[in-house]
Order: sequence, then structure tokens, then C-alpha cells
Amino acid sequence: MHEEKYKTYTFDNVVLFARTGLNPRDNFKLGQGNNKYITIKNIQNNELIFDKNTDVVDDDAIKLIHKRSQIQKGDILFASIGRIGDMYIIQDEPNGWDINESVFAFTLNTKIIQQKYFYYIFKNQTTLDYLKNNSSGSTFKSIKMNQLKRMTFLLPSLEEQNRISLKLDKCNKIINNYKRIIEKYDMLIKSRFIEMFGNLANNTKKWIIKNFTECAIIDTKMVKDFEKYADYPHIGIDSIEKETGVLSGFRTVKEDNVISGKYLFTPEHIIYSKIRPNLNKVAMPNFEGLCSADAYPILVKKHIATREYLTYVMRSDFFVSYILTFSRRANMPKVNKEQVESFNLPLPPYELQNQFSNFVQQIDKSKFEYNFGEFAA
Repeated sequence: MHEEKYKTYTFDNVVLFARTGLNPRDNFKLGQGNNKYITIKNIQNNELIFDKNTDVVDDDAIKLIHKRSQIQKGDILFASIGRIGDMYIIQDEPNGWDINESVFAFTLNTKIIQQKYFYYIFKNQTTLDYLKNNSSGSTFKSIKMNQLKRMTFLLPSLEEQNRISLKLDKCNKIINNYKRIIEKYDMLIKSRFIEMFGNLANNTKKWIIKNFTECAIIDTKMVKDFEKYADYPHIGIDSIEKETGVLSGFRTVKEDNVISGKYLFTPEHIIYSKIRPNLNKVAMPNFEGLCSADAYPILVKKHIATREYLTYVMRSDFFVSYILTFSRRANMPKVNKEQVESFNLPLPPYELQNQFSNFVQQIDKSKFEYNFGEFAA
């Protein structure tokens, strides 16, 4: 009898043991001890990021958390909120760290599924659509364990899974190398920005101060005609990468099947995220489309400011710190139009801004002149 190449498995077939970490509420206190307390912000593209913002807990807390998480080498950590589906495959025994309850831990049945193949399943658009359609929450979407347990998996043999995973690893290496190049270019632009305009927070070069509304207009007119814009690309804040402002992972309005609460943008707009903790996400699109209501399309006033200058001002710590004074004070996840418009910024001569814009445009051109093939292993 001919054996089928792919077989269907349930979530419970694939995941032998699913659990979460522990919330500090009534259990332990953060900020004490030297053990790292991992949340979804520490999990990015199969990497575990320890930085100065990572919370710490003491030894007693780690023991308490581990009773619930029972994480071990080879387990999959899964972000259940925010960047839903982002994962980390635990490479070594987890000493000195453990997870909170927004991170799921999965022990896989390695007789039927390879860990890296499981990871790549959750990078597939079909899986991402399932996660999106079955998540809940207004500001930060999350998915419940019982929704994941309804999933089924069509799996090839372990040998085939390994072959596919190796190919995808090579593709990822190319993409990650390219991202590093983009990051280096962006650092070059930031250095040039400081060289030309100085420290904006202290206005070291004594530029004239202007209110935001004198430089740009926040366009909050909602789009209503679904049919007219059905084939337009739709941008959410997840489509904007921090620091670089690169736009990726977007789909058409028709594919998202939603039109309410959308703004129209053009190649003359800036797209600005108004959601914490993404207040330095600013993009300069080179096409026309719709953005979600979690972002503002901003039209820069010609001959007063340039898109490039205002974009890098809005990505700066100077601007983000200012905006955070409002959202922290009110404990609000979003900033409103009036708060952005109340910002006062140093405004250099337009000719100087234009020099900076030309520099940015030249760098952007250089980014895309690279041949992806030269990075392939």
C-alpha cells in the first residue's frame, strides 16, 4: 500500500506537554535577585534577548516559577500576546532564568515533528492568519491555549522536515544578513542626523523652535469605501520595524477583510504608531495604501519640513520621551492627536533639511543595490 507523504496530526499529538510560566501577582516581587524573568519582549526570531530592561527575580521566585513552567532544553517558548507565535527553541538547560504566564512552553513529540519545523510552521502565513483570527483583545492581541489546541498539522516525514528546515535556515540567514546591513545604514543616518542638527533635546545648535502643527498635519479622516480600496495594501503597526521603519508583512485590505477604522496614506505621508511600546515606529511609505487606526498618517508641510527630517525627529528619544509623559501620566496605551500636536521641535533651515533628505534617499538606494545571493552560505 502506498504511504501518503503527509499525515495529519492534532495539537495534542504534536505537543506532549503545554504549560505557562507564572505571574508575579501574589507570588513574588520583581526587581530582586539576579535571575532573568522572561516575557514576550525577550523572545524574537528564535533568539532569547537579555538586555538592561529584562526584569529580575530572586532564587525563591525562580523555584516557584519552575514548578509551573518545568522548562528544559529542547522545549519551545511561544509568545501568546503581542507578537503572537514568535518562538525560541531552548538551546541549553535554562539556568538562571524562567518565564512569565504570557509565554507558553511546549514539549514536542520529536518522534513525529522536528523542533525547527514546528518553529517554521508558525512563520507560515496560513498559521499567522489562524492566530490572528482566533486572538482576542483590543490593544494587545493574545491567544488562549485552548485555541492552539484546536489546530491540526499536516506533516511530512522527519527526514523531509529536516530538509525543508535546512532550506529555510539558509533563507533566514540571507534575510538576517540583509537586515544587519539595513541596521548599519540606519546607524549611519542617525550619526549624520546628529552631526548636522546636534542634540535636539538641548537644541545645541540653537535652531528656531516650531510647533508640530506648523510643520505637519495629522490626517485622521477615515476611509469608508471598502470596494474602492479593497486591493490597496494594508499597514498595521506590526508591519513597521522599529529603528529602521522598514515596511513588511502587509496584505491587501481585501485579504484582511476589514475596512472600518482605516486611514488613507500616500507616498507623501509619514506613518506613525501611536501605541505603546511602539512609539518610535515611524515609516516613510513609497506607495499608496491604508493604515490601521493604531497609526497616524502625517502629511509634512512642503518647504517647511521634509519627510526625512520629521521622521528621524519622531524616532528620536527626544520625541518619544515627550510623548511618554502623556501616556504614563494617564496610564494610557495610546497617544492622541492633540498630544502629538503639542510637541515643539527645533526646525533647521529647509535647505539643510533637504541636504539630510538627499543623504537618506541615497542611503536607501544603496540598501537595495545589494544582491541577496552574495550573502548565501
